[in-house]
Amino acid sequence: MKPAALIAHRMQSLRLFDGARSATVLDAVAWIGALQAQDYESGLWAIGVRAKLSRAEVEQAIARREIVRTWPMRGTWHFIPAVDAKWMQDLLTARLLPAIQKRSADFGFDEATVSRCRDLVIKTLQSERSLTREELVKRIGRAGFSIEAQAGNHLLRRFGNDGLLCNGIMDGKEPTFVLRDEWVRKPVNLDRAASLAELALRYFRSHGPATLHDFVWWTGLTVRDANIAIASASKALTHDGEHWFAGDGHAPAVSTVELLPAFDEHLLGYQDRRAVLDDDRAESVCPGGNGVFWPTLVVKGRVAGLWKRKEAVKKMTVEVTPYAALSQSIRRDIEMAAQRLGEFYGKPVTVAFT
Repeated sequence: MKPAALIAHRMQSLRLFDGARSATVLDAVAWIGALQAQDYESGLWAIGVRAKLSRAEVEQAIARREIVRTWPMRGTWHFIPAVDAKWMQDLLTARLLPAIQKRSADFGFDEATVSRCRDLVIKTLQSERSLTREELVKRIGRAGFSIEAQAGNHLLRRFGNDGLLCNGIMDGKEPTFVLRDEWVRKPVNLDRAASLAELALRYFRSHGPATLHDFVWWTGLTVRDANIAIASASKALTHDGEHWFAGDGHAPAVSTVELLPAFDEHLLGYQDRRAVLDDDRAESVCPGGNGVFWPTLVVKGRVAGLWKRKEAVKKMTVEVTPYAALSQSIRRDIEMAAQRLGEFYGKPVTVAFT
């Protein structure tokens, strides 16, 4: 597939095109399958940029338990449909357990100690319903478990990865932790075969055209399981010899400008990002390859610079740092994209080019 066609199709699949944006928060998240939310605010905007809704409306969907922030794959925070949390974690987190157990041992926890701490967390949250990270770590420490040198945070992360915990409603700027199976009232239960098929369908319809290895990267599945998943979903997909996707491969022209959040699926959804990001610019987006991705200015589907938001009480400034000189029409489109960001936050916006 030619690069221009691949980019246009992906932007439509990712719902980064005006004619394809979602009507509701749940629809936006369910379509993508899982939106990375390592940074909470970036996760909110990842939903907002795909749906013409406000930040408050996204948080209302969290409060209604339509979507949830948890660790469904790769040991990383994502927003997913709440009802899908159980089957996704059952399918995807087991492969992480050996590494997690080793990390527990590095902190001095044997498996019997981890089990006792797990029981404590269950009892505590059954009583308290929700606690912030700091509050829950303090409870663990007061019960005699080590919380030094990030040991307490490791235990919370472990319990999140194995499906015990997820985030509830924010307490100010602090996330709260709740028991996942109490928070998610009516989970969808799928067997392994159905889970694999569903995951492949969601990924390739929302990220395609994409390759087997992109899918393996995104899910953390083995190549064998990824092939099984694709075969199970193949009747609903098209294959061009390299890429899998939904539809016939034709897509409208891409939107001119997007201001995408840090960790957006536009980049993080693929192992190979060269279609949209030049190799010599990768360092600027993820300095030092440390896993921290900056918000990106995307022009006609390709990364064309960086941006950041500076927020005051009653206004917001969007500072845009392009890689190259921009035409006046592109600058106007950037200002329009910034206004959409301002609508999301409910504040007037000024754009500054640096």
